[in-house]
Amino acid sequence: MIHVFLESSTLPANPDTPGQLHDRLVYLANEGDLTIHVSDVAIREWKSHLMAGEELANVEKALQKLLRQPIAGKLKNHSAMEGIWKQTIDTMPAEIAAEVEKLAKEFIGKSAYIVEPVKASDTTDMWDTYFAGTGAFQFPKNRKDIPDSFIYSAAKRITAALKGEKLHFIVNDKNLRSALAKVPGILTYEDLRQFIESDVAAPLFTKAEVSQPWDENQDAVLGFLQANMGTFADQIRSYVEENLPGSEVNGDIPSDNGDANVSSVQEISDITIHWDNRNEVGPGWLFVPFSVDCELELDFSVYRSDVFHVPDWVHVDMGDFEEDYYFDASGCRLATVHGELLLQWTPEQIKAKNWENPETEIELGEASLHDTESDSWEPEFDDSWYDESAESDHEEEDETAE
Repeated sequence: MIHVFLESSTLPANPDTPGQLHDRLVYLANEGDLTIHVSDVAIREWKSHLMAGEELANVEKALQKLLRQPIAGKLKNHSAMEGIWKQTIDTMPAEIAAEVEKLAKEFIGKSAYIVEPVKASDTTDMWDTYFAGTGAFQFPKNRKDIPDSFIYSAAKRITAALKGEKLHFIVNDKNLRSALAKVPGILTYEDLRQFIESDVAAPLFTKAEVSQPWDENQDAVLGFLQANMGTFADQIRSYVEENLPGSEVNGDIPSDNGDANVSSVQEISDITIHWDNRNEVGPGWLFVPFSVDCELELDFSVYRSDVFHVPDWVHVDMGDFEEDYYFDASGCRLATVHGELLLQWTPEQIKAKNWENPETEIELGEASLHDTESDSWEPEFDDSWYDESAESDHEEEDETAE
């Protein structure tokens, strides 16, 4: 039996659509090939993310600020709106909490998780490592690492109980992954995909009853994929337009760290699906890379002393040079967005040789910016805005005042 341990960041952001990677892991658990362990602390962390408490607090602050605007008080329905908004804000946290509990309970039941409660020994171990700065703690008395320390202690306890078997821990957090990798008997993976593609999990997907019809019909599968190129391209186009905004890109951008936020996708000029580079994880499961050439509208901040040295594609919203250290800036850049198309056929579809309607998911990778015409960010300094006579006038006023 293979034992897998999940950390909170590897649990799905949306339990209603956990994704193919998570579904395949649960499939193996239901087949009796592996056991999925999750710490009770990780479940609590996951629920807190589903609660969206920070986002809810931001909404409340925004509504309060809106109601304080001078024009708001002059509206006929101001009092009614204030009452409705206040009632909504007051009742929403309880409603969200109840829904999260219901959703989490149903999801955990369907996912075949074994939820590991906190033991007394975990608490003792946590306090020992808290003061020593060992285990999951980056340094002594670092309170931020307390939740990870409970997960770390549970993983050590379960590993000891396996008596020689390995515990496969899937953890996105770098610090916790580094600490767990030092524990004998624990193998760590950065994400679900890395585990599923590993030599441990990949052989589990090769079932005799589906391997043969899948292997014998590779030409038919590829023919179906290529014949429906336009449909897949449309799905990719829609996904990029809807999901790329809000993400971060890096490159030759005149911000402090060379990064910017994507505010919108202006135009998609080309979509290439690289069928020949597809990766077969198991019978009926393909990862197909793709690339999208597009124009992106970017938002970022420019330091005030750099605003006259930015390239031509950058527009700077000039602020107050005495009060503001950074000014808002924007601009359009051509970019290539990379990603993968995940296609999955059920065992029933494979046995029936039915290649239509595979379950489809799209994952976006990094966006690489194209080079601009100029490699330099520093065109000749334009000092036409500077008026020497104005400075002379100010000097004369100062002398007169003295």
